[in-house]
Parts: sequence; C-alpha cells; structure tokens
Amino acid sequence: MVTAIVVDASVVAGWLLEDESNAYTEHVAEQVQSGVRLLAPNLLLWEVSNLLLTAEKRGRLDGSLAGPLLAKLAVLPWEWDKPAHFSVMDETIELGRSRGLTAYDAAYLRLAQERSLPLATQDKALLAAARAAGVVLFESE
Repeated sequence: MVTAIVVDASVVAGWLLEDESNAYTEHVAEQVQSGVRLLAPNLLLWEVSNLLLTAEKRGRLDGSLAGPLLAKLAVLPWEWDKPAHFSVMDETIELGRSRGLTAYDAAYLRLAQERSLPLATQDKALLAAARAAGVVLFESE
C-alpha cells in the first residue's frame, strides 16, 4: 500500500476547479482521505496561487473562492520538500536538461526520485520523463 505520493499542480487543479476534475484527480483525493500523505516541492504553493489567479482572470473562478479553496488545501497532510538552496536548484536544472523538462516539472521529478515515491501527475511531459527515469507513477485503479 502506498503511504505517500508526490503530487503536482495538475492534480491539485482538479481538486480546486470543477472543469479540471476527473477520475484520476478524484482517485488521488480518495487516497488522501484514506491516509496517504502528500509531498510536494514548495513550488506547488506558487503554482497553485498562479492557477487560482489565472482562473479568476479568465472568469473560471469567482475571486471570493480563492481563500476558502486554499483553506481546504491547507488542512491536507502535506509534507514539504527541504527548503530550496543552490545545490537543489543545480540538481533540478540538470534533471530538467537531461529529461527535457521545465525546472518546475523537474522539481517534482527530483522529489519523487529522491524519496523513492510514486508521482501523481497529469502532465504529459512529466509522465514521459518519469517513466524514462524509472519513477513509479501513481496510477488510477
């Protein structure tokens, strides 16, 4: 049984925006409700902030909902990656370079590799890179 997973913003988007929700994001949410811990790089906080701000600007989300949505996320069993420092940035850049990823996606892949945990993502480039790197993917049953 999986006890923890690395979750990226593509999964969290499905928890926050109705039109982003699907069977996969719901399955990950069910796992969290059953006690699975969530791990993410601190970058997730900024990605989620941008996701909500962009959704508001595009009329996909009422601005008054951002605070309550963040409050729902805050109570989940998160564990955050170690604070970023230059060596982590260098590792992330190298991983992004070698796997053809953005630094953002490479941060999730690095964490999953470092902790030997499954990665939950819907991002196609990140899925392909994780498979190529031998990282276990969190699959929907």
